[in-house]
Amino acid sequence: MRGKGFAEEPAIPGDQPFGDWALRYVSRLTGIDDRTRDDYEREIRLQLSLVAHTTHSGLIVPPTVCNVTPDDVTDWVRAEENGLPDPDDPSKWLRRKADPKSIRTRHGLMFSIFQAAVEAHPPLRTQNPCKGTSLPRIDDHIEEEMTFLEREEYTRLRLEFTDPDAGDLADWLVGSGTRWGEATALQVRDLNLTSTKPTATITRAWKKGKKGSGTGLYLAPPRRPREGAEYYA
Repeated sequence: MRGKGFAEEPAIPGDQPFGDWALRYVSRLTGIDDRTRDDYEREIRLQLSLVAHTTHSGLIVPPTVCNVTPDDVTDWVRAEENGLPDPDDPSKWLRRKADPKSIRTRHGLMFSIFQAAVEAHPPLRTQNPCKGTSLPRIDDHIEEEMTFLEREEYTRLRLEFTDPDAGDLADWLVGSGTRWGEATALQVRDLNLTSTKPTATITRAWKKGKKGSGTGLYLAPPRRPREGAEYYA
């Protein structure tokens, strides 16, 4: 600031602790099940809570919706990559290193949380601090092609099935590409066996209940609509 040098920006109306805003954002999400919401809340408490804001003077202060900068997000990524060794025992960790995929998933959640602040009415931020963050590569800089079983390979594997029902289920999973929770939730009404190409409509899948809720597995809509999945025998 002119005549004052570096100075912290004045408080912005509506600003609030980042953790409070993040948990409130997750509580308002629609279209997700309780288990997913519980996972998001756990990531916020254990991982996104590591975000901190470094002021111009170098002082580290608690993060708020408005004070977090792209540099703060980069510092968080580095902290996730490095972990936190136990100072009393170098062979142990107070917080283990996060793998690249986990960092990207958590960063995606953080991006959505800050984007909600950008799109709020009135906006709490003008830009998303997660935009343009340099993230670790999942492939460890090695380009690998996806590999699948060839027909002959699966035929050889299929010979090892001694239970005919298990063999039929394996054929269905391989031929249709459905997930285990979707395949085991199929009902007779979902099948169309009268056409030349038998089809199934995937309308439900088994999901795990929220931890501590007393709910085990339950039926819910699949992650993505998969209508008309075809089974090739």
